[in-house]
Amino acid sequence: MKALEEEVVQQAAQRTHWKYSKKDQIIISEEHLGKPDFMTVSSKEEFSIQYHAYYPHLVLGHQNFRLCVCKENYKEQIMNARAPTLFPVFMRNEFIYSLFLALGKKGFHGVNEENYLLVASQNSSRYSNSKEFGVLYGGNEFVRHKILDVMGTLALTGRQFKDTCFNFNMTGHKFDINALKYLFNIGAFEKSE
Repeated sequence: MKALEEEVVQQAAQRTHWKYSKKDQIIISEEHLGKPDFMTVSSKEEFSIQYHAYYPHLVLGHQNFRLCVCKENYKEQIMNARAPTLFPVFMRNEFIYSLFLALGKKGFHGVNEENYLLVASQNSSRYSNSKEFGVLYGGNEFVRHKILDVMGTLALTGRQFKDTCFNFNMTGHKFDINALKYLFNIGAFEKSE
């Protein structure tokens, strides 16, 4: 972040922002493994993203976080958030888990204690990262990583938002992309100065 900040050049072009233009909140949902994934979007006097995550694993459980989007909040509250391992997520066998870490140290995959939250089993009461790498943000690191995912999806629209509140519940990349396409197709956003 520091290196990027040093390279920032002020642009002469006027920056265009987009904001939610409908009177009422829109809810977009679909059933996913028997649980509702949904997002809402509404007008607000700031640009914010809220995410609720729930996984039936002791260490993850319910996590909620709301980010008022600005550079300072990004740096302090979101930037370093890591995701749990994608494979094998929530390993139940300690031997396989140890083997997985050993293979990572040998360079066989990119998952390690530094760049992922490691969960050894469904009943683990803590992440398996060593004290050296620890867990950030008081244990609510995973939900903050989900907000990073959403920020990436919003960035793919090529637009900057303001005065809009996005609220996500258990959504993933595909859902987020399709929901945003739908919102733009129905004219849910308008240019704002």
